[in-house]
Amino acid sequence: MGLDWVRQNSGPKIVLIVLSLCLIGAYAAGSSRQPAQGSASDFELAARIRAYLAPFAESGNLSGVVLVARHGRVLMRESYGMANYELSVPNSPRTRFHIASVSKAFTAAAILQLQEEGRLSVSDRVSRFIPDFPRGKDITLDNLLTHTSRNT
Repeated sequence: MGLDWVRQNSGPKIVLIVLSLCLIGAYAAGSSRQPAQGSASDFELAARIRAYLAPFAESGNLSGVVLVARHGRVLMRESYGMANYELSVPNSPRTRFHIASVSKAFTAAAILQLQEEGRLSVSDRVSRFIPDFPRGKDITLDNLLTHTSRNT
């Protein structure tokens, strides 16, 4: 799915979610490094993403922080909008966001990626990962992801 598809089929919130999902693998690999020398395609990608996001930011329809990484290298780290409009505090990479339930989709995507890699299964019991969890032998990852329970 390229940026053209995203541009035609979504708004800025979906764009950020798509970008965030693309970053899960890079971040999970332990990337906390500063921007490094990259290839021309890396710089081109960052420039294309900035150009795509610019109209949303200019119109006030984008507020947040965007991080784009590839192969453990940070290609772009940009802040948009305000963290606090009342106090005129702009967003920054250090802004703390109240993400509420947004993280559920990212967690589910990460779990499904780990299942594809054979590292876990949605049928695994919670006790596999947290041995002392109350009733962990009765609860599966699937139960957690789908908010369901077994009446045992």
